[in-house]
Amino acid sequence: MRIRKMKFCDYGIDEEEKNVLMELAKREENAVFIRKAVMESNPGLSEILFISLTTGIGYDAMGHSRYIPIKRDDFYAYRRRALYIFKLLLKRQDNRTGPCCFAAISQQGGKIWFTLEWIGKMWYSVGTKRESQKHTAYP
Repeated sequence: MRIRKMKFCDYGIDEEEKNVLMELAKREENAVFIRKAVMESNPGLSEILFISLTTGIGYDAMGHSRYIPIKRDDFYAYRRRALYIFKLLLKRQDNRTGPCCFAAISQQGGKIWFTLEWIGKMWYSVGTKRESQKHTAYP
């Protein structure tokens, strides 16, 4: 599935969790995690995504003061992806799992471990449409 088409439910994030993550993103102590998440989401848009997540400013309001080189739906798609990666980074911090290892909670409540490098391969694989890529990932 293309990043543009992915919604929060595809990442396993409901409306309540999205609101909590958006509030956590605005905290100064989480700026390092947000920076890592936006770099992984889209390195070329990292600064714009960082400002958006840490201040809560949306595409339209930000577009008045600066040039944004992508369309509105793509902007929000990369922002959703960055929020998902931010969630994984917070879970890593909470679980103290070690370097480059992130935890994601599956629908059954079990933990699945995978590396950030593997996340990139999973989301950027061209032409591959496996069922495991939609909601949970298996290394």
